[in-house]
Amino acid sequence: MRVPKNRPPTHPGEILLKDFLEPFAISQTELAQAIHVPYQRINELINQKRGVTPTTALRLSKFFGNSAEFWLNLQQSWELYHVLKEEEKDLNTIKIGTNTGSPIVTGHVKGNVSGEVKDSFNTYTSQQRQNLAEAAGEIQQLLEQLSQTYPTITTAEKIAVVAEATDQIERNPKLKGRVINALKAGGTEAFKEAINHPLVNILIAAIEGWKEA
Repeated sequence: MRVPKNRPPTHPGEILLKDFLEPFAISQTELAQAIHVPYQRINELINQKRGVTPTTALRLSKFFGNSAEFWLNLQQSWELYHVLKEEEKDLNTIKIGTNTGSPIVTGHVKGNVSGEVKDSFNTYTSQQRQNLAEAAGEIQQLLEQLSQTYPTITTAEKIAVVAEATDQIERNPKLKGRVINALKAGGTEAFKEAINHPLVNILIAAIEGWKEA
């Protein structure tokens, strides 16, 4: 994937139209009939009134011969970009690690989150700890390399770098397997704590669904 430098991610509906339908002279009606979905779904997707769902991604990937992850990653990059645009001002006020160890009480989580992560980490086998550390080290190195190659100042640039990192991980089955094992064995928070990079939160948000696969 080419990393865009100064533009937001493209909506998957626009990519569907410009890169798939128009070049092959496929109409929206023909596509809808071919993948067994209502015409309205395709029309709303192309007009950016809806996003790509897992079901639609599977049907598109079957028809065009690519992967469902291709379509879902496009959708995820689009959504992350717009959420970050909305939250950027508030996110910039959060300092890394300033609340680590502080008690947190919500309707779902009670107690010392950092302490629970560390206690959980201590229950892993030495092999699991080693695997988590190795996977985290590789991801940190990848993020550092991409951050040196591409700018990461604007929200669009950060999203683009994370998208490229995700693509590179997916193209490396062994690394992806180690990441999934680390997420499953250590949990999202432990894996996140093991990576020291400002883009780690965005990356984890993009890949944490892998552990459910």
